[in-house]
Amino acid sequence: MGFAKRVLLSAFVFAAVGFFNIGSVAAAPLPKLPPDEVAKRLLAYDHTPLTTKPNWNYLGLDSRGCGQYDVQIPVDGVSFRFLVHLPYVNGAVPAVIHVPTIEGETPLEDFLAKRFCNLKVAFIVADVQPNDVSDGMAGPAALQESLVRGVRAVRTMIDHLYQYPTPDVLVGGRGPSTTSIDLQRIGTLGISNGTITAAMAAAVDSRIESTLLFAMISNVPHAMAYSTNSEVKAVRQEWMRQTGITNQAALELHLRQYFELSPLDVMDLLEKKRVHQIVIDRNKTAPDVDQFAFYNGMRGRPLYSSDIRFSIGHVGTIVYVVTLDITAISDFFY
Repeated sequence: MGFAKRVLLSAFVFAAVGFFNIGSVAAAPLPKLPPDEVAKRLLAYDHTPLTTKPNWNYLGLDSRGCGQYDVQIPVDGVSFRFLVHLPYVNGAVPAVIHVPTIEGETPLEDFLAKRFCNLKVAFIVADVQPNDVSDGMAGPAALQESLVRGVRAVRTMIDHLYQYPTPDVLVGGRGPSTTSIDLQRIGTLGISNGTITAAMAAAVDSRIESTLLFAMISNVPHAMAYSTNSEVKAVRQEWMRQTGITNQAALELHLRQYFELSPLDVMDLLEKKRVHQIVIDRNKTAPDVDQFAFYNGMRGRPLYSSDIRFSIGHVGTIVYVVTLDITAISDFFY
């Protein structure tokens, strides 16, 4: 489908559905942190470099002929699973580390992996964020530590790619893989709350060259206070019960003491990376005011680009965009 047709279709859907979507509640502006304070808070994202070689457990070929591997990465006593889709080519390919939504691995990840791999991009699903309601019930401090640990896990996986850019693995009956990872083209891709990890990893790790942020969470306290996602709402209600806080505005301010850094705080660091943001307008799951706050802060910076889409629902818009624009999305990482 051509660009003009996509625009007309988006406009039609907006008229039919998006008109009834009310925008999100405005966030209280985050205070501007001085660079030295940002640097101090980023120390929490430091990691212990990987020194052992993880095993690549071969799972078979996908329908596009790409090798699938289960790679277990230990971080802070927790084992994280990375699902690697590796194209079988004689040469180097970009690698994209994808952090899913709060739902974790879904058929969307399988679709993305197969399409990226078919386009000769190694696709690594990093389900490193909390995606169960129980993960947040212990309180915001525990949830924040889980988010930080997820960034450490992504950085540790990059350690592994740097140590073994040509994985010593077999691809079906074809023998050893001749595919190598182009270490100058490692990127992150985050969707919805996965953008927290994707953006923070790109900000703190110089080895990440690019990041694509789709329906992003740029202000974590505000999103936890106002997102209409059912899992977030359940956690929010429990936190309000525990603290006695009775309104969302007060909860947002309370949460700032736990979630010390959000993507909005590291925009100056992300200016040094290629960043593409896909905004879903009139969205309350990933609050659109947060998406536009990042958009307004990054707009005009030389390596930043953006694409604003009308909402046909949070999930519907995500599926619509990645289905029709997957080639353009994958091309961004080349």
